[in-house]
Amino acid sequence: MPSIAAGHHLYPAVDGTWLCSRPGDRFVRLSGPPHVVKLLQGSAHMGREIDFDSLGDDADLTRQLIALLDERGILAEESTASSVSTASSVLVDGDTPIAEAVASLLEDCGDVTVGIADEGSVSTADVVVSCATWLPDARWSQLQNWCTAHRTAWHRCHAEGERFFIGPLWSPASNNADYHDVRGRRLAASGVADQLLDHWRYLDDPHSILPPVRWPHRSGIAVVAGVIAAEVRAYLATGDTAIGSVQLDVDPASAHIVHHPVLPIPFRRSTATL
Repeated sequence: MPSIAAGHHLYPAVDGTWLCSRPGDRFVRLSGPPHVVKLLQGSAHMGREIDFDSLGDDADLTRQLIALLDERGILAEESTASSVSTASSVLVDGDTPIAEAVASLLEDCGDVTVGIADEGSVSTADVVVSCATWLPDARWSQLQNWCTAHRTAWHRCHAEGERFFIGPLWSPASNNADYHDVRGRRLAASGVADQLLDHWRYLDDPHSILPPVRWPHRSGIAVVAGVIAAEVRAYLATGDTAIGSVQLDVDPASAHIVHHPVLPIPFRRSTATL
């Protein structure tokens, strides 16, 4: 029979009646012989089949109760939506502690490789996850062009100060903001766009002397990597992005996360197709 739906519990109350608790502190009182409901509890919680032939006169009542629970959404067939195909190909781009942690969290997703992305590797991947140090503006602009050309989804994160910025995850089927949109929105919102561009050029210059990133404790790395991996897993399972066109601003020390919606730039999108 179907299993109990996620977040639901069947249990007896102190007065002997049976209840179902649902997410959000919602409760449903179940009518029917307690021994029948108890049988359903064991079967639903454990996902076991019921031998109706052995139930005698209770068989029809049990079927009716199962139908009622199913109608109320208390039961659910075993979901395959959250499972990730092991045929997926994921390229984790970068040589950072976060890249290493992300690769570990995605290792059961199929072919997961860690290295420096080029157009060839982008063209054969289902998803690219770029885990940078400081913002690599020129490189990410090129990476976005490759992902667009080869219809490869990609996710990303970089450090700013002691915080990390994640995403948005972009896919060819979504209307999410891509890196060009994120970049354009940030420049438009800045009161010092020229200085910001100078800073990005400094970060891009291979001859620049850059300070090292102060990587957080492994617990903080786990927070950042876990958020990235969860979004990638959701995409691989559903073909959709989990939180849409949102960039996450993460403080790994406190696990505080700020959501920054990023709207695609309509003019850039329209002219890009000319």
